[in-house]
Amino acid sequence: MNDLSNSRIVSHCSCALSLLRGHTCPAARRVHASASPAASSFAERLLLLMLASHDTAGVAASRRIVVGLVILCAFLAWVIPPAFVASPDWILVLTVNRATSSGCPTNSMCFAVELRNRGPWPVVIEIVELQFYPSMIGPSVNVKWVGSGPGKNLVLLPFTANTYTFSLGLLGGLGGPEVIYAILKANIVLLYVSQDVVLHSGKR
Repeated sequence: MNDLSNSRIVSHCSCALSLLRGHTCPAARRVHASASPAASSFAERLLLLMLASHDTAGVAASRRIVVGLVILCAFLAWVIPPAFVASPDWILVLTVNRATSSGCPTNSMCFAVELRNRGPWPVVIEIVELQFYPSMIGPSVNVKWVGSGPGKNLVLLPFTANTYTFSLGLLGGLGGPEVIYAILKANIVLLYVSQDVVLHSGKR
């Protein structure tokens, strides 16, 4: 009987060492499957506790691996696409509309020019030239900014837009244009990709 108890103790110790090393132990599984609420010995109760801890640690490690893989895939899906964007026209949108600002100077018409970033990446814009045309044909015109105008460099965060208001003076008795067209020449940096772009607010 004493030899049998010693053999069980040795078996339990061997299983405990296997669990500590991260391996499985068939004997521990049998003890776990056949265990009653009151285990037959302290060694068996200790072995059951180690087996439960080992299973819990394995599940937690698996969850951490899955979460890490999901985060990695999401990061790669965000970083890689800019390298394959042939033209940022579908990301940056330039529009000009009539402005209803109360701060519009007298004898003037005001318009709002909006530059919108529709992509999930921040965009750094270096403005080379921004021109406005009051008609389908003809030269560009000078405008006066109402408030602060766009600087030479600006940053658009994902899914945001910057809006600037400008005015055109009206000649006595003459109405102003209903439509203003804008053309923006700029260098943009989309994450790690730099491109020269020309954006149009509409077709002239």
